[in-house]
Amino acid sequence: MITEYRHRVTIQQPTETLDALGEPMTTWATYAERWSSIEPTTGSESVIAYQVGATANVKMRMRYTPSITPKMRAVYGSRTFQILAVLDMDDRRAETTLMCVEEVAT
Repeated sequence: MITEYRHRVTIQQPTETLDALGEPMTTWATYAERWSSIEPTTGSESVIAYQVGATANVKMRMRYTPSITPKMRAVYGSRTFQILAVLDMDDRRAETTLMCVEEVAT
């Protein structure tokens, strides 16, 4: 199966820095940029504390990229995705699949 990688996705990793008061804070640094496919898998909507929120689960596929972990995140345009799992489907190091969730405030 040929995958069409047409979305430019940025993989970011968390880095700890200090703010102006010397308190630790998390910022995000670019780990890699990859052409990827983004395929929706499921979605849901919920009401918590009188606020409506939605989540969208997606699968991102890209050429094999080592060392991506669930502590990282994926960014596509203005959308940010939490990485839930990193898979090498065929154990051939040909393609990396990221199982992600996007939280959308509505």
